[in-house]
Amino acid sequence: MGDFNDILEASEKDGGRPRTVQSMDAFCGFVTASNLLDLGYEGCPFTWRNRQDDGARVVHQVAEGSDHVMLLLYTLHSSPRRASRFIFYPRWSALERCHDLVKERWRRGFRGSRGLQVFEKLKWVQKGLVHWKRQEWRNSKICIDRLRIELQTELQACEYDGKKELLKEEYWKLKSRVQWLCKRDKNTKFFHSKVLVRRRVNRLLGLEDPSGVWHAEAFDIRRIAESYFQDLFSSDNPMGVGAVLECVRAFVTSQDNMSLSQPVLEDEVLVAVKQLDPIKSPGSDRFIGSFYQKFWSTIGDDILGLVQSFFHSGRMFRKLNHTHIT
Repeated sequence: MGDFNDILEASEKDGGRPRTVQSMDAFCGFVTASNLLDLGYEGCPFTWRNRQDDGARVVHQVAEGSDHVMLLLYTLHSSPRRASRFIFYPRWSALERCHDLVKERWRRGFRGSRGLQVFEKLKWVQKGLVHWKRQEWRNSKICIDRLRIELQTELQACEYDGKKELLKEEYWKLKSRVQWLCKRDKNTKFFHSKVLVRRRVNRLLGLEDPSGVWHAEAFDIRRIAESYFQDLFSSDNPMGVGAVLECVRAFVTSQDNMSLSQPVLEDEVLVAVKQLDPIKSPGSDRFIGSFYQKFWSTIGDDILGLVQSFFHSGRMFRKLNHTHIT
């Protein structure tokens, strides 16, 4: 394969005269109009070097006797397929059976602290939703395939139903994580392409250890990542911290401290819940913001008790405090 000998943005070029935004508009328009996707690369970020005799590499391919690089495209991905993870989909909240299931599962009692009880209830609801999803054929891929067939049938019969097209669009919007573009504007194709690009960008093929050795096995990748963040967040036990803090001016007055120490009210927690982005990527609990908003009448008392308990004791159940590092 060859290249287009052009760039989409200034960061793809190093040295020489800077490129203006206007000079890249034609190529950007060509990529958009042709529905092309950026597949990323492996190796050197630049595919051409002027007056360099060591060549460049894409997917570890070295060009001999040329100042350009041959692009080698692998269409088959050799890394093992990961098991799909549970994510609560907003469209479920419109189904009465889903509401009944959440109410039924959330009523189960668990022993332990407030944090442990909420954690176990979320797990119990998740298990119920997974079973319901499989039993009721709520699998997203199956739904999309079925909707596609029904849409084609209705279009041929001149009985077009826009609701089914909207369901497809809502599904791919959630997957794409695009926040600025609204649905109901036939953006399904755009959302789908964003999902493909995001998956390719997020795919982790391997990591280099501190010695510069490349590792592609899952066990080695996990070991290197854990070691990196353990070193990053470990303290070197510095000396004289107290003397430094004495030089820091206090900005929180005693009146501010009294206001901040007041008990947390239900209205304050509810306002914070309503401010959650409904479809933003979920945390380790796998539930997006719309779940807490749509089912607040069922789960609100337990969430409120958890928040008030944390502000009173200053302690949080450890597993509820887990997060994803991206």
